[in-house]
Amino acid sequence: KDDDVADQEVHMMKKNVPKKSFRKPSGNNNNNNHNYDVRQSRDSNNEKYKCQKCGYDHTRGKCPAFGKQCKRCHNYNHFAYGCKLRNENQNRETHVLQNNDSSDDSLYVDKIEHINKLNIDKSEWSIIGRIHNTSIKFKIDSGSQVNILPLRVFNIINDDIKYSLKPSKIRLAGYDNNRIKIEGMVKMLTKIKDRDSEIEYVVIDTTDKPILGLNICDKMQIIKRLDTNKIIHFENKDEVVDLYRSVFKGLGTFPGKPYTIQLRKDAVP
Repeated sequence: KDDDVADQEVHMMKKNVPKKSFRKPSGNNNNNNHNYDVRQSRDSNNEKYKCQKCGYDHTRGKCPAFGKQCKRCHNYNHFAYGCKLRNENQNRETHVLQNNDSSDDSLYVDKIEHINKLNIDKSEWSIIGRIHNTSIKFKIDSGSQVNILPLRVFNIINDDIKYSLKPSKIRLAGYDNNRIKIEGMVKMLTKIKDRDSEIEYVVIDTTDKPILGLNICDKMQIIKRLDTNKIIHFENKDEVVDLYRSVFKGLGTFPGKPYTIQLRKDAVP
């Protein structure tokens, strides 16, 4: 009888135990580990990082500079932002403008330089313009793709008529990768050579001169594009030699006193 009671208790316990479903593992356990590694690899590839080649944040293998030519050193697979060359002349600092919305090209300002009054480049081109009642001396820079207005000049103009600066997505940096803060963008009616034009300026806090870039100089006919209409075609090299005979006559000499070159006794000239 006691055995019957014990059997009933065991039977009741079995009923109360929840059933577990077991599934036969398919394949080798190494496959599961492999799938985990693949997922982990995919997650790491989707992580964005700051790229030193282009200056943007992107995932691995998505660099916009890949296959593109640097406009500073002319090598490939990096923008001017990631160029390893350094500006050797500290007094002439070249800056680059990079647009966040563009992955192909960069906008360039040829140079923004501090000019010592005792050492002024007389060959520098400049022009007088007027914004409302303020007369401004602009530097003509055909190497610049934007127009630069120093903050101090903007504040002088703003005392007369109030302008509001608009935020800009453009990033300004030197080739040493030091960022330059942009105060904003502003459009101002500017009079140059008796012509009025609404010009968009990038406003930065600098002591340098205001700059008129290539596009506005071309638009307002400050500079003129010259195209050659005369092209000389030669059938062979003899025609070139005959036309420029004086260039190909003799071995040519350098001006000045003769220079003696001493060689080692075992040297073969």
